[in-house]
Amino acid sequence: MKEQSEGVGRQGEKGDSGPPGPRGEQGPIGERGPKGSPGEPGPKGEQGIPGLDAPCPIGPDGEFMCNWKTVDQNVKTDYG
Repeated sequence: MKEQSEGVGRQGEKGDSGPPGPRGEQGPIGERGPKGSPGEPGPKGEQGIPGLDAPCPIGPDGEFMCNWKTVDQNVKTDYG
């Protein structure tokens, strides 16, 4: 309990709360948030020119090798 000074009465009871104060100033801009989820897929594109989506590789002579196969030395090709 607080000591009472001369000429001062005792502490009264707590009063009601006052109204809320005015809104404060806006704070500084924060850091950038995490990256969001990917969006919906877009519309399907137009049909391309046939044959240009997977062209044949070009051989050492500059001609197209349309029926090419990779030659792997470790794969057995002679079964006779």
